[in-house]
Amino acid sequence: MLTTNQEELYTRTKLLRSQGADPHKRYWHTTAAYNYCMTNLQAAVGLAQLEKMEWHLEQRQRVARLYEKYLPRLRDLVTVQAIPEPASHVYWMNSIMLSDKVSKSRDQVLEEQNIETRPLFYPMHVMPPYEDHTVECPVAESLAARGLNLPSQGEKISCTGVCCLGQRRTRLGRRWMQFIEFTDIGEFIDYPVKAYSTGMLVRLAFAVSTRLEGESLLLDEVISAGDITFQAKAKKRIFDLMDQARIMAFITHGLATMREVCNRAIYLKQGKIVLDGTPKEAADAYLDSIIVVLLKNAQSEVSCLRKKKAAKIA
Repeated sequence: MLTTNQEELYTRTKLLRSQGADPHKRYWHTTAAYNYCMTNLQAAVGLAQLEKMEWHLEQRQRVARLYEKYLPRLRDLVTVQAIPEPASHVYWMNSIMLSDKVSKSRDQVLEEQNIETRPLFYPMHVMPPYEDHTVECPVAESLAARGLNLPSQGEKISCTGVCCLGQRRTRLGRRWMQFIEFTDIGEFIDYPVKAYSTGMLVRLAFAVSTRLEGESLLLDEVISAGDITFQAKAKKRIFDLMDQARIMAFITHGLATMREVCNRAIYLKQGKIVLDGTPKEAADAYLDSIIVVLLKNAQSEVSCLRKKKAAKIA
């Protein structure tokens, strides 16, 4: 650990600590740096991932096949990386090249379309630490200027969520397909999660959490996600869990849903318990408190109007 009250020394140390990466320009290194070692935690994560290597490769290959299916339609604009026989691709990245026919640069296209993705790496010889060594590498420079990497993660995210919550892929078996069908996400299960809408994310989270075999379940405003069909499926799933005698805590402002699915309700206000009773009792207490607030606000507005009117008369 290093502590200092010198801004210049702090900035320099932080730069060296992060492999010399420029904080304002991605994948650009302003100096030869240090700290290329792997921490014990990173090593442990790496070993855990190696145990699931085949599964990770399978998911990335599924995403790659989608690119192979749809990108040929843009053959005049992009070139897809070719894989020569007998080599195989692990698809750490799905790299494509923008065609010379594209009038704008890659960075212009990404910025104008607000697309966040990873460009190909800059050639080492153009970076500040090595630019004094004059070398001409026109092919490398052209690839770096026109290439970009498409996301290679999709279904992996949701399945990883299941694994992190206590179940391995092998335990899911045929239930995995049932899980995918329940989400109603369709082919978008293979898309990067960052492209999902809020509703899709909530449905995915609901499907993951309610597929687990835990003794208790905490749900926060999830039944309202999705269309009417999904809401009906979500309610049925909750009733199924209740029939299995599980403990479920359902957090909601939807009084109708609360009355329908719960057999006990706790009304909280500013973190304190106001009432612990039946769903009807809790709903009535909540509505009464809302009415009181509305009446107070109305009385306050009437009082202000009267004061303004009196002031005008005076």
